[in-house]
Amino acid sequence: MDRLKFANRLLTIAIALLPLSCAAPQQHMLSLSFNSSSANSSKTEIKVALVRAKYSGVAALQQQMAQSPFGSLIEGNMPADYQIKSKYNKDYVLTLQNSISTDLEKVISAKGMKVHRSFDSMDEISYSDKKNMDLIVQPEFDFGPIVTNKRSCHPVVGCSDSGTILFAGKLKLNFIEPLSKEIIITKTLDITSLGYNNSVRYESAEGADNQLIDLLNNIYPRLLAKVEIAIDTEEVKQSLRDIQHLKEKNK
Repeated sequence: MDRLKFANRLLTIAIALLPLSCAAPQQHMLSLSFNSSSANSSKTEIKVALVRAKYSGVAALQQQMAQSPFGSLIEGNMPADYQIKSKYNKDYVLTLQNSISTDLEKVISAKGMKVHRSFDSMDEISYSDKKNMDLIVQPEFDFGPIVTNKRSCHPVVGCSDSGTILFAGKLKLNFIEPLSKEIIITKTLDITSLGYNNSVRYESAEGADNQLIDLLNNIYPRLLAKVEIAIDTEEVKQSLRDIQHLKEKNK
């Protein structure tokens, strides 16, 4: 009987240590890259100010725990949906803002327009800068992960997560007349229109993060390709002519 108890105890310890013996999946890298397919258009005299991409999505999670010395420890034990949304809001949004702004500048230049200056926000643009440019271009996005998580807990082994990630939302490009701040052109691109499966399944919290990274890496170049198609230099020229005509008419 003692031998049976001893064997059961060994089995319990082995089960408890099993997760520790399994190597964690290798962390994937977020690499948002886009190669323009447009040949450089003939140069125009259109001068553009580019404002840094703005994230307008409502943060699903407050980040108070990150301010606590125990925040990261507590967060690491939270369900996968919490961890993924938190990681996205704190880290991936910043990478997206920088990448969208950098690649959009390349696209605008390839379309024959000149990026006069880049700004972090509309408030940074001075009156003299506004007088010396034709347009302000400001990208705005609200897309992000919608996570459906199922958590299973065992008193010995601990908790495990599985579920799905659906990536949804829009990227909007506003072309703005500098002095009046009137939006003269708006281009809206929906993630669901990219012709790519924007939903994935995961079987662990670590796997969920990797799946989200892979999803972002695949969606991003498709989204920027749509941006490249959406920006029409002739449409911009015509809009600027219309604005000039209205200004002269109202003098």
